[in-house]
Amino acid sequence: MSQVEKGRINKANLISYIKLVEKSKKGFPVNQFGEANLNLIAKKCGFNRGVFATNKTMAGLLDVAVKKVGLKGGTNKPAASAFLSNKVSEIEKIMGKLRKSNAVKSEEITVLRQQTVILEAENTRLKNMASEDSESFDEMIRTGRRFTL
Repeated sequence: MSQVEKGRINKANLISYIKLVEKSKKGFPVNQFGEANLNLIAKKCGFNRGVFATNKTMAGLLDVAVKKVGLKGGTNKPAASAFLSNKVSEIEKIMGKLRKSNAVKSEEITVLRQQTVILEAENTRLKNMASEDSESFDEMIRTGRRFTL
């Protein structure tokens, strides 16, 4: 049997299954993610689930049928998907703001670290100067002569 013949048979089987589901009004089976269970649908139609990935016509037929008939248990993926995509976009906006804020704060930290190094050097210099002045004063008291280091 040629690939073209297999494709025609698979398409006919899918159309028959879609009609059966439409008559039963139960909806298509659902996987754990709330989407149409392609594996189960493909098994019931007598082909591999990979057909939906390789044959866009059959994938399109199934998409249209799922939108028309719906999924078992009244689960409607498009509504849930729209809600989740809105939440994702909100979170992405928040993350963008946080990244910008993080970059600004990182720059501020860098500047403050540089200032700390400068101030520590100044503090060391002043301590040394105070120590020299103290030693000079002590020497002046002891000897009565005045000098600078």
